[in-house]
Amino acid sequence: MGTLRGSGRNLQSSANIPIWVINNVTGSRAIDGTTYTNNTGKTMFVSITVNHHIQTAPASTYITLAVNGVDISRSAIAYSSAGGILDTVDCLTTQVPPGGTYSVSQAQIGAGSATVLSYWSEAY
Repeated sequence: MGTLRGSGRNLQSSANIPIWVINNVTGSRAIDGTTYTNNTGKTMFVSITVNHHIQTAPASTYITLAVNGVDISRSAIAYSSAGGILDTVDCLTTQVPPGGTYSVSQAQIGAGSATVLSYWSEAY
């Protein structure tokens, strides 16, 4: 079976041939609609994890993952009752073709809501 190795976490086969390179790119990515391009020459899998936080109701917050300008996946949370704090964790994952573009955008409706990027990985 394979093992995880290297700074980019290379998944190795038993013949020691890289199958996947998995990179934590959280520090260099944003959920503000910035467009990134897959320059790896391979299909890339993108996975992001976010924390939604709502402190005052009514409010809602959501994120959208897009590939080549098309919305692929969305995570949303709405909170309509008064009192309490609502926190959730969501993960969105998609594949991006070679040369394809991808982005994550967010929006909040109402005061007291926020979405924070927790983790972003890219595998190819």
